[in-house]
Amino acid sequence: MIKGIVAYDNNRAIGKNNELPWKLKDDLKHFKNVTKNSIVIMGRKTYESIGKPLSGRINIVLSKTLNVKHLDVLICRNKSEVLDKLSDYPYKDVFVIGGQQIYDLFEDEIQMMYVTEVKCDIKEPDAFFDINLDKYKIIDDKMYLRNEENEHRFVIYEIAKQKYIDYINFCDELIDSLDSWFYNHFFIKNYHPNSLSSDTERMLLSTFYKEKMPIPEAVISFQNAFMITMQKSLVLGDDGTITCDVRPSEFIIYQKLMEKEKETGEKYKLDGEIWFEDGRWKGEYEKIDR
Repeated sequence: MIKGIVAYDNNRAIGKNNELPWKLKDDLKHFKNVTKNSIVIMGRKTYESIGKPLSGRINIVLSKTLNVKHLDVLICRNKSEVLDKLSDYPYKDVFVIGGQQIYDLFEDEIQMMYVTEVKCDIKEPDAFFDINLDKYKIIDDKMYLRNEENEHRFVIYEIAKQKYIDYINFCDELIDSLDSWFYNHFFIKNYHPNSLSSDTERMLLSTFYKEKMPIPEAVISFQNAFMITMQKSLVLGDDGTITCDVRPSEFIIYQKLMEKEKETGEKYKLDGEIWFEDGRWKGEYEKIDR
């Protein structure tokens, strides 16, 4: 599902001389946190204004003239090429990040947006945000005050079309129904859909939503698919690393460690907490000295 992220002033101006016309450190942090581990779609001018690929993200640049050779940059000549590339990453978050023509080009595809409304009037801007937002509903907002790190007051809105809202409502209801299961297996309360960080975890939710599966049936299907995926994808590396496509429970990790103990004759234990990084859940284990 394609999302958008934009910052504009009181008149919906988004740029001047191919630069951001303000300094808002908290908004830059917000942009980084929201788009990390995702795909970002931009035009040539936006890419050149940034000056380099955004790290930790797949950068799709829409341009007929730009030629860049970089592992994290994909050049597409038209919208059809972009959509073809996205089909290779069906469950990854995708963000349209500008500029003006690129927002307009993907207006119909964008289902949800993060909108930063900067409380100022830029003088002589040359780029604007023209998408009609009447089809969107506000689902969250947060105010930021002017301070030494933010030269203007601003509000960040989360807005969405009904299709996205229906999807989130389904996810919320499913996760609420799974709450005790997650707590018993992972010792986590209130496991919100946003906590499902990996592409595989999101794929499970999206699959059941597309199949219009009733919640009771989806709960059972999710539990079974989640556990099967966990057991199949959990790998104990010889270097003491743990990787898994979904968040692994400590019980399953210790089962794997016991299997390794039988193979090697050594004793092992989990070393610290499990964390999420680069699209996968990770951890470490160590050998216990006898």
